[in-house]
Amino acid sequence: MAQQGPGVGEAVIRLVGVRKRFGAQVVLDGLDLEIAAGQTIVVLGPSGSGKSVLLKHIVGLIRPDSGEVWFGDQRVDTMSERGLGAVRKQI
Repeated sequence: MAQQGPGVGEAVIRLVGVRKRFGAQVVLDGLDLEIAAGQTIVVLGPSGSGKSVLLKHIVGLIRPDSGEVWFGDQRVDTMSERGLGAVRKQI
């Protein structure tokens, strides 16, 4: 049986209290974000504001210093590379 994805309006991507720094530079400081199925968003900001870092957290290319990253009901910031590969196919 095929696995069903979340319905429209349900959170597909969720970041909870995500913090990331590179050396002394704090890039994300306690970011909370929910993106629902079917929702379109824009990530907008000046150079160096953390847009790419946010997107890399969502797809699991980098891990937060603290906080949680979820895709559906799966916590992805603690997954192995193998597990992340399966999740990335769904994104």
